[in-house]
Amino acid sequence: IRFPNHMGIAGTVFSSAKPVNIPHAYADLRFNPSFDKQTGYFTRSILCVPLVNKQGRVIGVTQMLNKRGGAFTDEDEGRLKAFTAQISIALENAKLFDDVQSMKNYNESMLESMTNAVVTLDEDGKIVTCNAAGLRILRVKANEIIDKKAEEFFVEENKWMMEQAAEVDESGEGDIKMDAELVVGDGEVEKREKINCNVTCLPLLSPEDKKLGVMFMIEDISSEKRMKSTMSRYMDPGLADQLMAGGEDILGGKSLEATILFSDVRSFTTLTESLGPQGTVQMLNEYFTIMVDCITDEGGMLDKFIGDAMMAGFGVPVSYEDDEDRAMRAAINMFERLASLNKVRELRGEQPIE
Repeated sequence: IRFPNHMGIAGTVFSSAKPVNIPHAYADLRFNPSFDKQTGYFTRSILCVPLVNKQGRVIGVTQMLNKRGGAFTDEDEGRLKAFTAQISIALENAKLFDDVQSMKNYNESMLESMTNAVVTLDEDGKIVTCNAAGLRILRVKANEIIDKKAEEFFVEENKWMMEQAAEVDESGEGDIKMDAELVVGDGEVEKREKINCNVTCLPLLSPEDKKLGVMFMIEDISSEKRMKSTMSRYMDPGLADQLMAGGEDILGGKSLEATILFSDVRSFTTLTESLGPQGTVQMLNEYFTIMVDCITDEGGMLDKFIGDAMMAGFGVPVSYEDDEDRAMRAAINMFERLASLNKVRELRGEQPIE
C-alpha cells in the first residue's frame, strides 16, 4: 500500500505530529476504505502515533488496527508510543548500540509477550533465539532448538524454510510464505502434527550492512484461529467467541427471529454544514462511541454504519429469550445517554444531536 504522506489517517498524524485514536474508522471522513475493498480486511478501530527522531522530526507513523473488545485506550497509546520509540531508535541510531542497551530488557520482555514465533539464526546457521510463542507453536522445549544447527532442525517437510533462508541471505531482502504447511513437534513421527502458518524471513544486518544471519517470524493460522480472526473483523469479538464455543451447529447457520434496530441523526446535513469536516468527525466519533456501547451492553450486534445511521441486530447470531426487550432497552438508553451528551455539548456551546 502506497499513498502520499498527507493523505488519510496516517497522513494526518504525519503532518500534525499528533496521535489519533479513532474508535469507528468508517465514521471518520479522513479514513479511506478503498484499501479495505482491495484486501478484504474490515477496519474497525485505529490508533496511530507519529514516529519522531531525536531531533524532533517526524519520520513516519506507527498504526494499530482493530483492538479486540472495543476502542483503544490511553494505556494502548502509551504502549504504542513506547514501541514506536524503539523503532525510531533503530532507524536513527543503529550505530550507537550503547544508546539502546537500556532498552534490552524491555525488548526481551516484548519478544516473550508476542503471540507469533520468532526464531533467529546466526551467520553460521545456528539457532540463537526462540521466544516462548516459538516453543509453543513448534511444540519443542528450549534445549531441543536453541544452539542447534538450523539445517538439522528444519528437515524433511520443513526443509523449505532453509531454502527460504538461503534466498533471503543471498538477496538481502525479506520474503514471506503465506498459508504454508509446517510439521511441528520433536521426537516420534506419530506425535508430530501439521499446522498452517504465515512465515516471514528477514535478513539480520549490522550497521555496516554485514550479514549477521536471518530471522523467522511464524504466525500460526490454524483453522480455528483463522475462522475466529475472520469473524472478529465483522462482528463484536465477544460474539465471535460465543460462536466458536457453540460449535458447528451455530457456524452452519440456522433460521431464527431477530429484532433489528435502525438509528440515525435528524437533520444531519444541516448539522454538518455548521460543524465543518473536522467538527463532524469529532461529533460522530463521540456520538457513535456512546451509541454502540448502548447496543453491546444489551447483547446486540452492530451490523454496519450507514453514514450517520446505525443498523444493529438483537438475536443474531446468538439469540436470547428477551431480544425484543433488549432492543427496546438499548433504544431507550440511547435516548437517555444522548440527552446527557447534549447537556455536555450545550456547555461547550455546541448544537444538540437529535
